[in-house]
Amino acid sequence: MPLLRPWFVLLPVLALLLSGCAGAGAEQRGDPGAAGADAAPISESPPLGWLTLGLPAGSPGAVAAAEARRALDRPPVKLVVEAELLDFLRQRDLEAGLPQQAEKLVKAGQQAQQGLKLQKAARLFEQAASKLAEGFSRFYDPALLAGPLLRLGVAHTQMKDKERARAAFHRAARLVPDLELPQGYYSPSVRKAFESTRAELGPIGLELPGAPDLARLCEAARLRGIFVAVEETPGGRPVLRLALFDAEKKDYAAVEAAVVDAMSAAETGEELAGRMMGATARVTGLALVDTGTGSDPGRGGPVTPPGPWYREHWWIWPVGAVVLGGAVTAIVLPLTVYREDVVDVRVRY
Repeated sequence: MPLLRPWFVLLPVLALLLSGCAGAGAEQRGDPGAAGADAAPISESPPLGWLTLGLPAGSPGAVAAAEARRALDRPPVKLVVEAELLDFLRQRDLEAGLPQQAEKLVKAGQQAQQGLKLQKAARLFEQAASKLAEGFSRFYDPALLAGPLLRLGVAHTQMKDKERARAAFHRAARLVPDLELPQGYYSPSVRKAFESTRAELGPIGLELPGAPDLARLCEAARLRGIFVAVEETPGGRPVLRLALFDAEKKDYAAVEAAVVDAMSAAETGEELAGRMMGATARVTGLALVDTGTGSDPGRGGPVTPPGPWYREHWWIWPVGAVVLGGAVTAIVLPLTVYREDVVDVRVRY
C-alpha cells in the first residue's frame, strides 16, 4: 500500500490536466458548449432575409435577382432561404388565426352583399383586409390580401361610390397588378364598372414595401435586415431595384437599380450585389469591403448625396441619365424609400 500512495496523489492532477486539454480542444473546434450556450462562432453574422416581389420565374429580372443573391450569400454574410422565411411567416399568421378570422369576415360580407346590405358588406370586407394586414400575407400570398379589397371595391361600385371603389381597386392592384374579377360570379354591370375603373388606373407596378411592414417582419423573424428585389418597367424597359432594409434603424439603408435584359441579366445581378456590399457591411457590422470615403456605396462610401438638395428641389424625382448610341435617355424613377434622407438610386445600362 505505501507504494501505491503516490499514484493516488497523481491521479487527480492528471484528470485535471486532461479536462483542461479537452476544453481547449473544444474551443479550437468551435464547440458552442465550450464557451457557453450564448456564444456564437465568430464566422457567423446576424442573419439577413431575402424577398423577391413580382418576378416571374425565368425572367431577366428573376435571373438577375438570383445572381445578386448568390453573390451576396457568402461567408461571413448569412442569408435566410426565402422559402423558409415565407413558410415561417405563413405559419405565424395561422397560429395567430388571422387568415381564419379574415375568411369568416369575408363570408359574412358575401352574405350581406347577396342580401343587398352593401354598407355592412363593405364594412366586413374592410375588416377582413385589416385583419390580414396585421400579419404578413402581403409577402407570402398577396392575392389573399387582395381578395377582400377587390370585394370591397365591388361593394362600393354597387353603391355607386366611384371614388371609394377606385381606391379599393387600386389597393388590390398594388398587391396583384394583373388582378381580375372571377369569371361567372359578378353581373355584367359590375364587371363593366370594374373594367372601366381598372382601365382608368392604368399600369400599376409593385413597389418596395413600407418601412413599418419590413420592421415588423424583421422583428418577427429576428433578422438584422432584409434584401428586397422588385422589378419595375418605367418607359417599358425592365428595371430591377434591389434594396437593403436595416432592422435596427427601421429604414432602408440602400437602394440600387439597373436595367436588365436577357443577354446580360446575370452580369447585372452581380453588379448590383457589388454595389450593395458597402451597405451590407454597415448593416451587419462586418468588414466586407474597404470602408473608405469613396462615393460608391458598393465600396463603402456614403449612400446619401451631400447636401439637402431635395428640400430645396422637392419636385424633382430621381433621374437616371444614360447614353445609348450617342443619345441621352432619361428614366424617371419614383423614390419609394420612406425616409427623409434621400437614398442614392442609380440606374445603369
